Amino acid sequence: MGMSNSKTRALLTAAAVYLAAFAAAAAVILTLPEEMSPLVKVLIADLAATLVVYGASRIFGNASLYDPYWSAAPPVIYLYWADGMTAQTAMLFFLLLIWSVRLTWNWAHRWKGMDDEDWRYREFRERTGKFFPMVELFGIMIYPTLQVFIAMIPIYVLLAAPPAECSPWMVIGLAVTASGILLEYIADIQMDRFKQSGTGRIMKSGLWGVSRHPNYLGELMVWFGAAFCALASPYASLLLLLCPLSMLLLFLSVSIPWIERKILKTRPEYEEVQREISMLIPWKKKTLRSAEDRI
Repeated sequence: MGMSNSKTRALLTAAAVYLAAFAAAAAVILTLPEEMSPLVKVLIADLAATLVVYGASRIFGNASLYDPYWSAAPPVIYLYWADGMTAQTAMLFFLLLIWSVRLTWNWAHRWKGMDDEDWRYREFRERTGKFFPMVELFGIMIYPTLQVFIAMIPIYVLLAAPPAECSPWMVIGLAVTASGILLEYIADIQMDRFKQSGTGRIMKSGLWGVSRHPNYLGELMVWFGAAFCALASPYASLLLLLCPLSMLLLFLSVSIPWIERKILKTRPEYEEVQREISMLIPWKKKTLRSAEDRI
């Protein structure tokens, strides 16, 4: 079945918004002093692009216009920072591009149009009322933009001084990044098939049977993998691992608790899944006991 006309128009509008956002970022970079650090230039341009998306979200009344920014911006930033590429940095870019295209495509495929806004944003609207525009700007958009920028800092270090020869850190990093992309892909396929099957209320098989959030685990692996690659640079420090750790903190303190609270509201039996299945790291799965077994 083809896309509806309304969804097609919405996607074309979103594409125009992102072209305008990246054009604004490029214009900002061109006006900044040449001697300014590329790291700082990207930060300023990143915020400028986010403001363009924010303006569009206010016009159309849909904060989900920001959702693809998370995956669309990193490859663009990578290319700006890259003054030529070695074989190793080109491999990392290729992996990052695969990650970006897949996540952006997933959003475009699942988004139904301007009337479809992420349930978390609707919750924010209801809770914050007239203050929602500020919550939308700083909480929904600027904070994630800064988080992705922080996660990209190791890549900046790597591209500023790539290793002269193949490093064990680079091999490990590329392997972890590729594994994370594959993990996210498989987890999404398994969840989609489960939803289509209509066989239950809670997914407890496949990757979801050993980790409650394998998609988040895959995302973390992508960014930790990039940081491991950066450790191959002669300028690198183990402090670079603080960058993906900040994303881990975001997932553990905000993203995962939020979605689990939502699940528990409609599926209280999820409490047992929380007890029996690891949140992220896929430890050995325990046998889920039925209600009769616990009596």
